[in-house]
Amino acid sequence: MNSLRWPLLLLACVALQWLFSFWTFLGATPQLALVATVAAAVLRGPAAGETFGFTAGLLIDALGTHLFGANAPEVSLIKPFFD
Repeated sequence: MNSLRWPLLLLACVALQWLFSFWTFLGATPQLALVATVAAAVLRGPAAGETFGFTAGLLIDALGTHLFGANAPEVSLIKPFFD
């Protein structure tokens, strides 16, 4: 069960971020994947945080209607701040 924690967190963050993209407050939406990436980097190390962020960004891009690949670097480049 412990090995399923991070993939389930990843899927939950992506699903919630996609859901919240329809409900904006003054044009702003929460970046749950970014918060989860920071948590993964702090708890599991920089490599795990970068992998988590890049995967979350690609999944968000796959569900979105904007430019594919725009969120992946944005979310994964937070990693150098937690080395």
